[in-house]
Amino acid sequence: MKTICSYCRVDLGDQEPLDNDLVSHGMCAGCAEHFSRQWKGLSLGGYLDRFEFPVLILDDNTRILAANQEMADMLGKGERETHGLLGGEALECVYSRLEEGCGETVHCRTCTVRNCINQTVQTGESLHRVECYVEQDTGRKPFFVSTVKLDRSVQVVFETVQAAEPEES
Repeated sequence: MKTICSYCRVDLGDQEPLDNDLVSHGMCAGCAEHFSRQWKGLSLGGYLDRFEFPVLILDDNTRILAANQEMADMLGKGERETHGLLGGEALECVYSRLEEGCGETVHCRTCTVRNCINQTVQTGESLHRVECYVEQDTGRKPFFVSTVKLDRSVQVVFETVQAAEPEES
């Protein structure tokens, strides 16, 4: 009896009874390894690292639950260094260091990032590529932010703004 992988159709060889013309199905080692990873589930970090752009998962108090490696690289921090920080603290917003703290200063009321996250938390509405910036010690850093509600958390995606090419005269 001929045996093939029921997933990728690779020939797995013959098995008893050899005089039987029927085809049996099994699973090859490659497919077993591939599907085993899927059946075990993917870690949150593994899932976030699949994105090719910076991603944060925030709780309803805007504290960071998880960040992907792209986000850690963007911030110049290790993935674990951002866990538990408020968004403005992780982004190194100059206003987050004021006495009132991140989210509590007069500047925070007009923070586009914060307002996008809060809007998504309150309405469940996803936002896509909203222009925003953060004031850092080194100056204003522009980027786009997108938000998606995930149960009791919000996925926040950051995209850097590419500097405009100087025009030739």
